[in-house]
Amino acid sequence: LSAPTAIPTPYRDAFAFRCFNGEVLERMVHEELKSFRVNSKREHFYVTVEHAKQVIKQLGKGFTNGME
Repeated sequence: LSAPTAIPTPYRDAFAFRCFNGEVLERMVHEELKSFRVNSKREHFYVTVEHAKQVIKQLGKGFTNGME
């Protein structure tokens, strides 16, 4: 991990979402969750796993193209 995005505490993977354009989807998710950012220069958010999953699934609908 790079210094600007290093994980501040121990973590575990809680969810994975398969899509064909993860970079664009990631930007959209970050925009949707921007009010929950821990710090404007970090990729960390104060949200529950369920909230994050809901946002990713909703925004990701257009990025699956029938993938399962």
